[in-house]
Amino acid sequence: MSSEGKLALVTGATMPHGIGKAAALAIAADGADVVVTGFNHMEGAKAVAEEIKAMGRKSMAIRMNGRDYADVQKGFQTIKAEMGPVNILVNNAAQMRRMVTIAKTTIEDWDNEVKLCLNSAFYCIKEAWADMCANKWAASST
Repeated sequence: MSSEGKLALVTGATMPHGIGKAAALAIAADGADVVVTGFNHMEGAKAVAEEIKAMGRKSMAIRMNGRDYADVQKGFQTIKAEMGPVNILVNNAAQMRRMVTIAKTTIEDWDNEVKLCLNSAFYCIKEAWADMCANKWAASST
């Protein structure tokens, strides 16, 4: 199935050798326009967006705090207004760099990681779901 004519959102596509960047570039190579998000490393997200544009696809980088539902909602509003509805969603945002061992992981570090890895995925799915179903890229369920 081709991604031609679709709009993809890849969260956490900020690192020069990261999975998010690789996913964003692969989806763009398959024909989709791609929005990439970042929070702490926007220069990386902007570089990925520029690389996608150089491939002849539309792209933009937006700052979005996946830990904050209101910020995710705002991000999706911006994406929809500027690029259209999201058809493909890649929830890639993660941090886990400070978590070495259970003994050294603080409760704050753990809570932050859960918010970023789990809550952000749910928030993005919640925001993308209706448009993905309407465009037959997801199956709705009641």
